[in-house]
Amino acid sequence: MPPPAPVLVVTRIDDSTADLVLGELRERDVPVARFDPGADFPGQAKLAASADEGGLRGSIVTRTRSLDLARIRSVYWRQPTPYTAPGHLDTMTGRWVADQSRFGLGGVLAAFPGARYLNHPWRNRDAEYKPAQLATAAACGLAIPRTLMTNDLTDARTFASANAVVYKPFWSTPYRSLDGVAQTVWTDTVEPGALDERSRPPPIFFKYAWTRISTPSGWCSGRSTSR
Repeated sequence: MPPPAPVLVVTRIDDSTADLVLGELRERDVPVARFDPGADFPGQAKLAASADEGGLRGSIVTRTRSLDLARIRSVYWRQPTPYTAPGHLDTMTGRWVADQSRFGLGGVLAAFPGARYLNHPWRNRDAEYKPAQLATAAACGLAIPRTLMTNDLTDARTFASANAVVYKPFWSTPYRSLDGVAQTVWTDTVEPGALDERSRPPPIFFKYAWTRISTPSGWCSGRSTSR
């Protein structure tokens, strides 16, 4: 009798939320493997996949596990590291290698036969664009805060002068200083006078409003749930 099929958790090493899920799965004796494609591939992991009339099959071999592509039972897709290239490559070659990894390995990770995804990476991608999120919420009849997305400094200052506003980036991009220290761009209130040329990349500004309650919600098997 073959061993139980594993759950694959796709995320970075410092994802504390995934750590809790991994711990719970192990408590329940569920085989589980953690994989960070952007950090592990191609240097520390090997991919061997083939596709024919029978579909996709092959393996991903990491430092600690060998994963049969046809036996992955489910995928918990969290926050993997963006694809990068070995540091010794020049810029253009590195970009080429990273793109091949993204579309090659990334395509394999999105196509496990028979696996259930939470969530599928392409559905995650569809939902990751803040302007699309706001437009969809408005189309569904939900109330959304007044929002400005601009790289025009005058417009940003005018908006901030008329409203108490919160600034946030569109995406949580890994960011480091020239000496390699990790930097974080926090979601925070901002005054008009604090806006300068550093605000030229298009940030997003929300009209600030207090909230008394925050209710996480989800959608599963055609039903909306919240707690």
